[in-house]
Amino acid sequence: MAKMFIVAAVIIMVMKGITAETINVGDANRWINPPSPELYTSWAAEHTFAVGDVLVFQFTTNFHTVAMVTEAGYDACDAGNAVIHTEGPTEITLNRPGEFFFICTVGTHCDNGQKFAINVTGTAAAAAPVPTSLPVEPTPTDAGSSPPMPLISTFFSVSFVAFIVALLY
Repeated sequence: MAKMFIVAAVIIMVMKGITAETINVGDANRWINPPSPELYTSWAAEHTFAVGDVLVFQFTTNFHTVAMVTEAGYDACDAGNAVIHTEGPTEITLNRPGEFFFICTVGTHCDNGQKFAINVTGTAAAAAPVPTSLPVEPTPTDAGSSPPMPLISTFFSVSFVAFIVALLY
């Protein structure tokens, strides 16, 4: 039974590295003037973020904003020259690894804790490339055979299967 949980955890970790996620900031709390200053820092600590993930800030237009700021801007609750998103909901795609800092610029919301910092790691899988030409029809010698599997897919599949088998024995 424990081995099944390990296998499930590995599959989830592998899938996290393959696909980008849409993440609702604050989960059910949404993007609000928080009831406690640590609401968003605690929320961010419970999540992992990868390049390609999309943060969705659910808020009512004219009541909140979202600004991606520098670390100094985060510490001072100052948007400086940052782009300020004023219409909710707002979606921001995490387009690089590294640190990101977000604040609300309305009144004292940032000072009250409507801000968070995250570290974005790794890369999400790139979308499949769009072919630039039409596929070639199989020749009689190719008929009935499968197309060759790309080398990286073959390596990944064999490595993953070997890993699962090693866990089970």
